[in-house]
Amino acid sequence: MWSEIPDFEDNFSPAELFELQETRVSISTDREISLIDLIKAWTKDVDRLEWEHRSTHASDPGSWTVWDYISALLARDRIADITTLIPDSLGSKIRAWVEKKPDAKLCSFTQVDNSGIFSRFASEIAEEDLFSKDWWWNRVPVSGPVHEDLEEWAQNMGI
Repeated sequence: MWSEIPDFEDNFSPAELFELQETRVSISTDREISLIDLIKAWTKDVDRLEWEHRSTHASDPGSWTVWDYISALLARDRIADITTLIPDSLGSKIRAWVEKKPDAKLCSFTQVDNSGIFSRFASEIAEEDLFSKDWWWNRVPVSGPVHEDLEEWAQNMGI
């Protein structure tokens, strides 16, 4: 089950893996998933974003948009939130693994959003200032469909 995430289970004891499976995370008003599934989702989201950044254009059917990117970042928010609520010994191990693996990969194909285009777009959608939130809200892919989608949005908004 956990082997779907490379190197993940090597960093946690069987008891910790069980706790991650049993820890429930609300992802909407009527849906919960396990913390392990949330970490899997974030890892897979980053893998897909990286793959699309290298090989896909926004015009390709099924490519992700800025909306999908926002959804992925919301999953990252939930990981950050829940790891502060569980025992720190486990929370710090999760944070360290997430920072070392999917977060580092995200940084490898994104750049700081110096123009503020993404934070402005996402903040308008969320109706809150996301620019001052965690670092991942201030990064954008350097190429690929999400990048192209943001550029199109900026052009339409006259930015």
